[in-house]
Amino acid sequence: MLEALEDSENLNSLAKITASGTLSAYNRAVKTHDEIVYVNDGKVVRKVKGKEVEVIQNLITRKVVKGTTITIRK
Repeated sequence: MLEALEDSENLNSLAKITASGTLSAYNRAVKTHDEIVYVNDGKVVRKVKGKEVEVIQNLITRKVVKGTTITIRK
């Protein structure tokens, strides 16, 4: 099914499926883990149960390049 969506060049449906899976994984992580790290609006965020959300790092536009890695400060 996903191959057919990609071949049709209409990626809206594929984007919706991906977003749904991402939301499901996020909700599961929040329920089952004490700490999660995610990116939101260009900010790397650490969320620990019982504590306030902590911004670990602000990503600079175009800083991330495919095939390279970045170091997240603790």
